[in-house]
Amino acid sequence: MNEGDQSYAGNGSGLVNFRPLSPEFFGAAGPRWFRSGTLAGVDRETARHLRHGLGIRAFIDLRSEVEIARAEPPRTLLAAGIEWLRAPVGGYAGDPISAPVPTSDDYVAYYRSIVETAREAWRAAVATVDGRGPAPLVFGCHAGKDRTGILAAILLDRAGAPAELIAGDYALSGDLLAAQVDRFRDKWTARGMSREAYARRMRTPPEIMTRFLAEMRLHHGGLAHYVLRGP
Repeated sequence: MNEGDQSYAGNGSGLVNFRPLSPEFFGAAGPRWFRSGTLAGVDRETARHLRHGLGIRAFIDLRSEVEIARAEPPRTLLAAGIEWLRAPVGGYAGDPISAPVPTSDDYVAYYRSIVETAREAWRAAVATVDGRGPAPLVFGCHAGKDRTGILAAILLDRAGAPAELIAGDYALSGDLLAAQVDRFRDKWTARGMSREAYARRMRTPPEIMTRFLAEMRLHHGGLAHYVLRGP
């Protein structure tokens, strides 16, 4: 496995929606950050590769305290020597995406709600990333799509990445999750949805992120500005 190999996300490894964060933007001299969905199911070989092959020393977990209490801890990561850091983002309403297959408008409203409601949690999450210094790390939530996508966008926006690049990074999640939709069977059955409908729900068209960033610029002076420096 190497950093550009999407086989990271293969079904046998236990990884979900795992990839480096925009290495083409940060370059060899930049931070080595990775983004992911849940890491609770990672097998021992993969956990060792994350630690010793990629040098990852910490997993920053964005799931809420309620989610963490319901789920297994990432035992294989801990056994491999990867530190588990909690930076929970929660307390926001899921109403904007309550429809079985939300629209782009729904997701833009949802992302604004997540950021505006949980602003201090986002600030704390960024501080947790910064506190690790230059060491490689991975951050993630459940699917690695919404909260993970927002933290990725904050970090990229702060670094001066253009909106098109941020949206392109966000869009990669849809392709990876489409190949792994069976991992989320419990989600679609709990909602009374078909596999196909849930796969549509997991799509990440780039225009969602482009519009979200534009709204944050219009209303708050920018995403990273609002989270880190705004009033």
